[in-house]
Amino acid sequence: MQPSHLSKPERLKHSKSLFWLAVFSASVALVLVPFWILDPRELGGVSVWEKPLKFFVSAAIFGITYSWLSSFIDKSSRWVRLAGSVIAVSLAIELIPITAVAGFGETSHFNVSSPLAITIWSLMATFISMVLIATVILSG
Repeated sequence: MQPSHLSKPERLKHSKSLFWLAVFSASVALVLVPFWILDPRELGGVSVWEKPLKFFVSAAIFGITYSWLSSFIDKSSRWVRLAGSVIAVSLAIELIPITAVAGFGETSHFNVSSPLAITIWSLMATFISMVLIATVILSG
């Protein structure tokens, strides 16, 4: 007999959105590796692709970990699905400008060099804030 916290309905309650975020992030990280190795451009003494690569690896680890952990949360499956979806979509949206800006050889964070850079950074800050709030709701 399985312990009650590992019963089949509980295991199925995990956030599939976070699982797919992890798959997406790991896949993009693998795609970025050749760019990181072959593109000679640097920003701040490191490859322009290092930051997006690290962010995608981090998002993959976060996504798979929270997908698994969400199966142990006592909230209703609706809340787990909703919070997981908000986290996955918001984090994916956050990763897009990080990668795009790196392709242009610019910094993505704290970049106030133009109105467009400020707008991009502000959008990134909004979406990462949504990730934080949804993570607190899911974890609390």
